[in-house]
Amino acid sequence: MSDLWTGERIRLRGIEPADWEGFPALALHTVDTRNADVVDPPRSDESFRAWATERAARTPNPAAYHLVIETRFEHAFNDASLALYRSLGFTEEGRLRQHEFFAGAHHDVVLLGITADEWWAGRARPSLR
Repeated sequence: MSDLWTGERIRLRGIEPADWEGFPALALHTVDTRNADVVDPPRSDESFRAWATERAARTPNPAAYHLVIETRFEHAFNDASLALYRSLGFTEEGRLRQHEFFAGAHHDVVLLGITADEWWAGRARPSLR
């Protein structure tokens, strides 16, 4: 591992403006948000674009991480990679069925998420000073 945010198979990184495209599907998966009493009304694609652009320009806040999971190996659609993410504590929050076409076939895009508390469970938190 080269740093805290980069592992052998995944990298956690800040949000970029182009990442907006993944967030509408996450917003449709409301089971977790309903349980937390934070369901938002439907949003336009433009609002997701604006949110991602604004978020990308923000100074990072260690008290509230917003990160994107980026795979570092070629076939992220496979079962082994999903098992890796799940073993790290990530939860499937959505699935775009047959969304990507490569290697001669359509593949699902699986949207995974993890909260800061879930990520740090059992790990030593870095100092915020």
